[in-house]
Amino acid sequence: MQHPHNIPRRHERRDEVKITIRPDLPPERSMSPLPSSSSARVSGPPLNPALGFRPVGSSLARPAHRSTPSTTVRPSSIERWKASVAAQVSAIQREGWRKGLFGRARLSRAGGGGVETTLKRAGQGLARLLIAQSDPLSPKPHLHGDSDLAVPPSSGVGRTRRIPALSRLGQLVVLLLFVLGVRGVLHTAFGTSRASQSVRVKGRHPRSVLSELAPPKSRYATSVPGMERHWLADQLSLDPYSDAKTAGDTTAIVLHWKRTENVAVILAHLCQYSFFDSVFVWNNNPDIRLTQQTFAKSGCPPSKLRIYNSPRNMLFIARYLACLQSSTPHCFFQDDDWVVQPLRAMYAQFSRDPEGPVVVHTNEEVAALYGLEWCFFNNPLHTCFSWVGTGAFTSRQHVERFMRLTSELAYSRDELGHADNSFTLFQNEPPYVLTSKLSQLPSPYGHSDGEGIARNKDFIHKGLVRLSSYLNASFPPPTSSDAPLSTVRTISPIPYRPSLPEPLPPHPYAHHARSLCLPSDSCVFHTNIALLPPPNATPYPGPERVGSLQKWEEHLGWVARGWIEGEELWREEETWARKWAYQFAVDGDEKTAFRSPDVVRAGDYIALSLLAPLDAAWTPTVKLHIILEDAVKVLSSGKIRVEVSVDGHHWVRARHPTSPNAPPVIRCPSRSLHRSPLSIRSTLPSPAFPDSTLLSPLARRLLAVEQAAEASSGAVQRWWQRTKRRRGSGVRECEVSVSAALPSSSAPAKDGGLEPGWRFVRLLAVSNAAKGERGADGDELLDVGWGVYEMWLVAEKVT
Repeated sequence: MQHPHNIPRRHERRDEVKITIRPDLPPERSMSPLPSSSSARVSGPPLNPALGFRPVGSSLARPAHRSTPSTTVRPSSIERWKASVAAQVSAIQREGWRKGLFGRARLSRAGGGGVETTLKRAGQGLARLLIAQSDPLSPKPHLHGDSDLAVPPSSGVGRTRRIPALSRLGQLVVLLLFVLGVRGVLHTAFGTSRASQSVRVKGRHPRSVLSELAPPKSRYATSVPGMERHWLADQLSLDPYSDAKTAGDTTAIVLHWKRTENVAVILAHLCQYSFFDSVFVWNNNPDIRLTQQTFAKSGCPPSKLRIYNSPRNMLFIARYLACLQSSTPHCFFQDDDWVVQPLRAMYAQFSRDPEGPVVVHTNEEVAALYGLEWCFFNNPLHTCFSWVGTGAFTSRQHVERFMRLTSELAYSRDELGHADNSFTLFQNEPPYVLTSKLSQLPSPYGHSDGEGIARNKDFIHKGLVRLSSYLNASFPPPTSSDAPLSTVRTISPIPYRPSLPEPLPPHPYAHHARSLCLPSDSCVFHTNIALLPPPNATPYPGPERVGSLQKWEEHLGWVARGWIEGEELWREEETWARKWAYQFAVDGDEKTAFRSPDVVRAGDYIALSLLAPLDAAWTPTVKLHIILEDAVKVLSSGKIRVEVSVDGHHWVRARHPTSPNAPPVIRCPSRSLHRSPLSIRSTLPSPAFPDSTLLSPLARRLLAVEQAAEASSGAVQRWWQRTKRRRGSGVRECEVSVSAALPSSSAPAKDGGLEPGWRFVRLLAVSNAAKGERGADGDELLDVGWGVYEMWLVAEKVT
């Protein structure tokens, strides 16, 4: 037995043979070690049958460092070893080896064996490219240059594994990720957009939360004297120790379950408006008792706050019971996980027709459901469903009629608990849908989360069954066809124009109120350009024939099922309505835009309405600003007229501020804004119109030309064509000064002979040709559509 002291240590063994094991190669292609005898080194090992070269042993690849030298290596063996290495390199190059991601697989295939390259092996190869590999047994590199083929050291006591260093490519990737991360952090901290989902409420003052949720300031906000404080309560009425009571005509109703801190934030927001006579908090949680002291931090005065602690959970019927207990003619509903920012503009629209349809607030995506997928038209049924939790104004008479109808239909306890799923349906008329960005509060314990979605759809369908049975008992049902549902499709003969037959009431969209201005909350955006087909474009066959709400949703669009493509009828229209929504014209962000789905046509208009009519004596001149795509072609064509109105129905031509008999002049800068330092880049899509069946003939021809051009060009050429078209679109900021006074013949004069001011202003597309002189395209005026980036009003001069 050899003495332990005579055993050479691992790092002193120069006769050690380096073995490279390839688990993914067959045994006959594995490299064999060199024998440690001197004779074997002189004669050399046999050739590898697979590659035709000798394997490399550590006795030749590593110089000797032993204190007691052994047999001297002859120069002839060194020369033979160099020749062997050169032969190996030449053989590998001939086999097509290129060290990289799939080199091993190619070498294995060249030898007629090996394993297939898998995703795991590809990932390992990519890691070898990003990380500089080194031999853990020796700091010196291998002479064969393939460190990734070396056997990793076995784990043992006293062995330290060094962390591999990054290669140049790896360092570049890490640096790029670091820069992107820093950019994201800076954009989140100092950017204009704020994530409404990330707000924290627990342990914070309600005013601090409201300040964080407030829309960012913008230079595109409407600013007119008298509108900033309109309908905002004075400080005396907000004093918690004061008994002053505002003379509002609406009761705000908030349901409470477990989000007490959310309710405190909502109260701080609602109590600042003078049109709310009181704020009613209905507590549905019998385990929590709410008092005035619970919401002391909200700043809501005791004279304005009412609290009811229900002995049991009444679910959603509670909001309608609270409305019946109010003393005001109108009610406002909202849930405890939203803050409705543009309340003044929303109330301004509701006050125009308080006994009319329910006015609801939502964002651009849900608006596609309210205006299409959740609409059911087939005389005598002509209604749409909408939620009221994100803000809704309604008349108390509507609530009384709804509660009376549920009693006549013998609603069950479960159906009454989910009364929200039937309230707007039972009005039997579509609601006004006003859109803007939603501000959400933390929403744990959601009743409509998870399985609640399917449950809500089931109750909506049950409400349709109830309503259809009730209407069919009073009116004869329409004749229905036995054709399958997938072929039921009727398109209005006038594209993008709602057309309801008599004796149905006028469609609520005739008022054309679309979106609420942010961040000013001082105006409403109006237009008669519809983004979605009219609700009666596809008749509803009836709940019994359809079978479920989900089947009807999938038949019309793809918003309700998460934008998953299917056999829907109006997929292109919904996609366009979401991407170029109404609210983007008045959201204070020039990076978004509202776009019409068709060319500019005679009768199209875009308008703004204020909270109240102007005072011509206090504000004699108002300047209308608009950032418009193809501004020169649209505004300089002589086919755009500026008109004003006091009620939104009767319009007259606007007056020039200094020349009462002359029309106002629209001025645009001579240079496009996208070439100036404060650039507004065009977002013009390609193609410029949706592939819709409702397009006008002119828009259809323009779309066909664009589609043919893109189909015949490559990817780079298409990118260049789109970029060139956007740069030549001419996005410009234009303005027009308008006198605030109405012509004497259009409105009665105020006391003292002062002329009243207008409340509505619009840009109307008109045709200079007579009706019989129009071309084959009918009322198409231009070969471009409306592209409104921002639209706002500013008082030019205050006296």
